[in-house]
Amino acid sequence: MANYCYNHIEFRGETEHIKKLARCFALLMKVEHAPTFTEACASVFRLLVVPEDADYTFFGTKWFNIDFIQEPQLEYDYTDEDTKERFSESYFVVTGDSAWYPPKKLTQKLCDAYGVRARHEYEEQGNDFAGITTFDEKGEYDEEVYTYMEFKYKYEQEYWWDEITYQIEYSNYETFEEFFEDNDYAELDDLKEAWNRAHKNEDQ
Repeated sequence: MANYCYNHIEFRGETEHIKKLARCFALLMKVEHAPTFTEACASVFRLLVVPEDADYTFFGTKWFNIDFIQEPQLEYDYTDEDTKERFSESYFVVTGDSAWYPPKKLTQKLCDAYGVRARHEYEEQGNDFAGITTFDEKGEYDEEVYTYMEFKYKYEQEYWWDEITYQIEYSNYETFEEFFEDNDYAELDDLKEAWNRAHKNEDQ
């Protein structure tokens, strides 16, 4: 069975573009009979250019089970008094699990095709990776790549404290030095506190 990679994608851009893209994602959730994820995406995201010989992992994963699509939220909407040009921006969020890897290529191509920006967070505990990729309206991107626990340490501290304490309690670490070598992404003081917490629990 495939390892589940969790995805949290926030799209931002002109309200008209965001509403159109959100509707497409809603259609993607309803597609039942497309042979592959690639073909399903090609059928609902009409602005995408998908090669005829694209394989089933063309967008970065073999499937993406969407569990949540937020209704587009208006960020701002105003008209310039001098030029009468209207400026309107909205955003929405899509979340769900994909097979093994995140559908980052889909996010990239959607940003380029629909003229929007995106922040794509992903994490996969089984294969020990996580990251954040941000895309501009042309699909150009910046990426932060982490191990799973490093990502939790940086962005979800409460979870990290619980998990790292559990790992110490049920691991084969004989010395703090061994533990530190495996988790040298974290501050030394935090690792010492986690080590002491775990051993205090064992003594109780």
